[in-house]
Amino acid sequence: KQFTTDIVRKAQETELHVHLVTHCRKPQQGEDRPPTKYDLRGSAAISDQCHNVVTVWANKAKAAKLQQQPGDEEALAQPDAMVTVEKQRNGEFEGRLKLWFSGDSMRFSDERHTAVEPYVLGGIE
Repeated sequence: KQFTTDIVRKAQETELHVHLVTHCRKPQQGEDRPPTKYDLRGSAAISDQCHNVVTVWANKAKAAKLQQQPGDEEALAQPDAMVTVEKQRNGEFEGRLKLWFSGDSMRFSDERHTAVEPYVLGGIE
């Protein structure tokens, strides 16, 4: 708890935005659901004192199902990942952003059927 308190205080004093990365506890029912702020490993002070809590989740169940059945429409409709804003002290949005991965471009999109163009650096692909 003291560590988190010190980070928050230092961020306020210096007007810096600090990202503290933590891992989640091992899930009791498997990894088939996105974590919440209550799943963070360590003290509850981490989510209590931080101004923002953002979780990132990879849909491993979808990947496993598509390994077995590549054309499974039900699995393809599910997002490949989810970013969830669990807490935002100085903002209004809290919610989930569903993301689909494009292997061709190595990028995520917020819509399954949207074509994602690869990055082009200086006109060179």
